[in-house]
Amino acid sequence: MENFHEKRKALRVEGFFEVFVNFNPETPDKFYCNTRDVSEGGMRIRTKKPLKDGSHAILTFSLPNHPLEIVVQAIVAWASTIPKDDNYYESGIKFLVINDAEREAIHDYIVQHADRIV
Repeated sequence: MENFHEKRKALRVEGFFEVFVNFNPETPDKFYCNTRDVSEGGMRIRTKKPLKDGSHAILTFSLPNHPLEIVVQAIVAWASTIPKDDNYYESGIKFLVINDAEREAIHDYIVQHADRIV
């Protein structure tokens, strides 16, 4: 069986910041959550409820000590169906649409925090 972590294409670092998740602008399915790690291609988030694999969303967040608000179109690549010990679920988010300035900001964040590679 192939290890999920071996399939990653981008360097990933720990990152703990707030993200606004909006699954459908016309429904109340919007919430804030926190990240666990981030890469140029996506992030792992912690949520109070389980997410559905393949769900599309708009994510809005700012990196610590960076002025740019990042808004990306994304998809849930994987999601835990059983909460962790602290009653939170984890999901892997893949960025589908991200502009160059946003990707550059994430790249800079990763370089600055290379001592926290996961």
